Amino acid sequence: MKTESYQFKAAVIGLGQIGMGYDYQSQNSRFRTTHCSAYHYHSDFELIAGVDPNAALIRAFEKKYASPGYKTVEQLFEKHALDVVSICVPTDYHYSTFKKVAESGIHNILLEKPIAAILQEAKKIAKIAEKKKIRLLINYIRRFDPGILQLKADIEKGEWGEIEKVS
Repeated sequence: MKTESYQFKAAVIGLGQIGMGYDYQSQNSRFRTTHCSAYHYHSDFELIAGVDPNAALIRAFEKKYASPGYKTVEQLFEKHALDVVSICVPTDYHYSTFKKVAESGIHNILLEKPIAAILQEAKKIAKIAEKKKIRLLINYIRRFDPGILQLKADIEKGEWGEIEKVS
């Protein structure tokens, strides 16, 4: 008996560069540098919607991903039940956007770095996430990760051969 696999319903809030823009023109499904394309091309996810106050970005999102766009977080949650949300808004709006998303009852949030504009807001985000049992993932640069540093040293020594392309 064959069973259907579940696709996590995802939305991206903030359709700027990291949300949608960096790879918008790419037709290569293997070239994923934004949250929208990562959800869109991953078989375990369904990109349900996007949110941005900019009408031109909403139109671009709807054209490329054939999913609706909204101007506000409230509009998104009026229309959709979601499993995961990426928050890709400018840092100054992380806390206020996170609060709105947390109020929706969602339990999986991917928040772009840094977690907040000021330490007090970061602490409030952490406290809300803990209280509401939200799985909160902060996307961050791995420049100082020990494994990445070792990989860099190995590459510089030529242990991996000659580099042809890095993405």
